[in-house]
Amino acid sequence: MQRCANETAPRARRLFIIGDPFLNYFALGILVFVVIVIFYGIIAIHDIPHIIAKSRDHSHQDAIHAAGSSGARLVSPLGHLD
Repeated sequence: MQRCANETAPRARRLFIIGDPFLNYFALGILVFVVIVIFYGIIAIHDIPHIIAKSRDHSHQDAIHAAGSSGARLVSPLGHLD
């Protein structure tokens, strides 16, 4: 760990530089990308029953879509709290 040039500054005001700033932003970008992909992936998984019902011209396809959407918003987040 490298310390800043001002060694006489109070301990709370000293900054620590961790590695290359480009790598920090690159890692942050990857993290944001993964979170977005997981978010949209969960939505896509919950839409699969609606897509199947739509392809089979099921009479309750709107209800299946509503149930999948509400399940994605309500049940999935609660299931991860265990």
